[in-house]
Amino acid sequence: MTVGTNEGVYARQLEIEKQMFDEGLVRHRERMVQARDGSRFGTTSPGRALINRYMGPVIEAVEIELKKAKRGLPGRNSIASKYLELFKPEVSAYVALRSIVNDLGRHTKLSTMAIHIGSQLEYEARFRSFNAQNPELYATLIRDLKGRTRSDEHARKVVLSQMGKAKIQWEGWPTKEKLHLGAKLIDTIMTRTELIDRYDERIGRRQYTYIRPTKKMMDLIEDVDTGAQWFQPVYVPMVVPPSDWVNTRTGGYLTPGLHGSTLIKTHNEAHLDEIDNHNMPMVYDALNAIQSTAWRVNTLLLTVLRDAWAAGLEIGDLPSRTDASLPPRVGFPEGVDPKGMSEAERQALTMWKRAAAAVYKHNASNQSRRISAVKKLYIADRFSAEPEIYFPHNLDWRGRAYPIPTFLNPQSDDVGKALLEFADGKPLGEQGAAWLAIHLANLWGEDKVSLQDRIDWTQYNSEHVVRSAADPLGYRWWTEADKPWQFLAACMEWAGYVEQGVGYVSRVPVAVDGTCNGLQNFAAMLRDEKGGEAVNLLPAEAPQDIYQRVADNVTNRLTYISGRKGDEVLHHDQPDIDMAARWLDFGVTRKVVKRPVMTLPYGATKFGFRSMIMDDTLVPARIEMGEAFPFEYPMDAATFLADLVWEAVGEEISAAQTAMEWLQEASRVATADGLPLHWTSPSGLLVTQDYKRQKTIALETNVQNRRVQLKIKENTNKIDKRKQANGIAPNFVHSCDAAHMMRSALLFFVNVLDQGGTPSFASVHDSFATHACDVELLGICIRKAFVEQYSEDVLEQFRSEVCVQISDKAGAQIPSIPSKGTLDLNRVLDADFFFA
Repeated sequence: MTVGTNEGVYARQLEIEKQMFDEGLVRHRERMVQARDGSRFGTTSPGRALINRYMGPVIEAVEIELKKAKRGLPGRNSIASKYLELFKPEVSAYVALRSIVNDLGRHTKLSTMAIHIGSQLEYEARFRSFNAQNPELYATLIRDLKGRTRSDEHARKVVLSQMGKAKIQWEGWPTKEKLHLGAKLIDTIMTRTELIDRYDERIGRRQYTYIRPTKKMMDLIEDVDTGAQWFQPVYVPMVVPPSDWVNTRTGGYLTPGLHGSTLIKTHNEAHLDEIDNHNMPMVYDALNAIQSTAWRVNTLLLTVLRDAWAAGLEIGDLPSRTDASLPPRVGFPEGVDPKGMSEAERQALTMWKRAAAAVYKHNASNQSRRISAVKKLYIADRFSAEPEIYFPHNLDWRGRAYPIPTFLNPQSDDVGKALLEFADGKPLGEQGAAWLAIHLANLWGEDKVSLQDRIDWTQYNSEHVVRSAADPLGYRWWTEADKPWQFLAACMEWAGYVEQGVGYVSRVPVAVDGTCNGLQNFAAMLRDEKGGEAVNLLPAEAPQDIYQRVADNVTNRLTYISGRKGDEVLHHDQPDIDMAARWLDFGVTRKVVKRPVMTLPYGATKFGFRSMIMDDTLVPARIEMGEAFPFEYPMDAATFLADLVWEAVGEEISAAQTAMEWLQEASRVATADGLPLHWTSPSGLLVTQDYKRQKTIALETNVQNRRVQLKIKENTNKIDKRKQANGIAPNFVHSCDAAHMMRSALLFFVNVLDQGGTPSFASVHDSFATHACDVELLGICIRKAFVEQYSEDVLEQFRSEVCVQISDKAGAQIPSIPSKGTLDLNRVLDADFFFA
């Protein structure tokens, strides 16, 4: 669906792509020469100025380390020195600095970064070996690559492939030695620069070491004008329509072979070849349609965001620029060994540690969010004058579609989404005005009532909406919305409608969301009428709230156990009676059960339920309530409630659990012989689930004069049967919801084009958006696509495909698919709240 564009814009797009990937293999080598000559690297690539800033001191430190190595000192440093001696100091310094700068703010484990740096240096050494063993072939290959690609990863793959064909010998470096090499360079950068430091984070019983920007570096980063020049993202929007995908390696950006530009995000080249031989027109047509949507930057909102950031305001997903404080120490003595504490004091200490860990994690996350905010603002500024921008998409291995450009895209957070609007405006009309009103109510959080009630809510609050649009930072009523920045963007549109009427040209994306979409898919597969009703597959006057239904079910169980219904409770133990009474007094709301219910179709377990209740409910309550906190033993309270939530979910949506258990059993049988699972999704995509067993290696190294134990995981060649079984239910349902999105998008595009219109469409898995005036049509297409998809027996198709892959004897062990209920799928066509 490529639209004609003048040659000048296409030339500019090619230049943008050239700038995006001027870190290619050939440029990398040229800059190494420049570094040795003492000249600057240039300022066009991401992080160049920052790397220049610290090259000198890091080179000096590496030179000192090499001098020490000549004295033959033993230990872990000697392992690193053995490899450092292979390179000039400026090469090691550049590779390490570039790796760290490109990853700043991503909450990266120290071990992961160390191995990455070691691997990058191994590639450098390997290419030198190629040059030494076959200089003529090497020179020819590099000369050819210089004219054809700027992608580091693509060039690397080509070189490695040619090394294999030419039988160039290379003995790979052990992972643990790459870790020591990388850790030494990280230690050097920490010691000699103001770039990064380290911190520890405990997750469960394990402690992990991470790297993060220093406070001084964060101060520099948070200046949008100066920080962004160091942290430009690799992938940015396009100014022309993306190339249509025609096979797994051609499509998206205009330049062939850009790193990441494969139809499926995978490192498995054989799988890509297999997909190329697989017929799947729906996949190609849908992805090409989605990425053909033209967008532009919402410049009015950009101005407000920049002012809010400059003022240091924390509003929704616009993060705070200061760190949170640790919680007060309550309920346990300080400075006392836990062995000398009472059980209640030990649990209070455990709660405090969890709360403190949550604060540390929040602050680390907040650093990442601040960097992300700077990047979004930078990209929005850069493209704010463009009349149209586009987002090339590709798929994960299950078929879910993702924009390739990072940070600012239609699947971004509230800030990122609010910064984007459709380039093609359309008059609202009466229907569009109604859906804009519904959209405002949804974004505020008023989405558990009828559609008319949502319209009434917006009409009632119209004055607040218009005042918010006129003076956002002076009148901040809008900041109370669940999604404040998208709400503000919609406020601006509503103000236009109030002023101009139904002829107002609207550009804001209006979204409709599924209700716990994983459960919707499972209910349809097994025709589960009770479960389908709970997740809005049936017509109703008001939306069903599955989370509230589960919360009510749990409350009824607690009431029964506690004896507050007046029933006989002799068969319950007194501790259970007391615990039930405490939970009733505390209150089980939909918020308490929401995450457990929402994650059930994606593989959550009863143990996972307990952790969610602990982290989402009890830890925050302990901090907020202090001495009034009702649970002496919080972990016991979480375990108790998790059991009841699990039972309640099973009662409300039993078919989903049945389908998940069946898929897990089928996976266990199919992978018994150590083979991966393959199936065809309803979109026609060939899906392969191939989890490998991993082995953990514990290593010790020195960072900042401290001994640090790092754990690394390596894949083996053996299938991880447990992970295969645990992963099959969420991965299968993801492949189904992805197929539903594709089918919906295609139906919508065809209908809009048939009416002579210009379709605009965005999706975030189970949330679809278009112009306000087209939402009614989109809703019809979503429902029709869902009914069409599940008119076929997707579970039986899965079973048949799996049986073909295994022996007849093994196939006979796969149970028949679960029996179906009485749900009439055609009733979905009239279900107003299916997606709303």
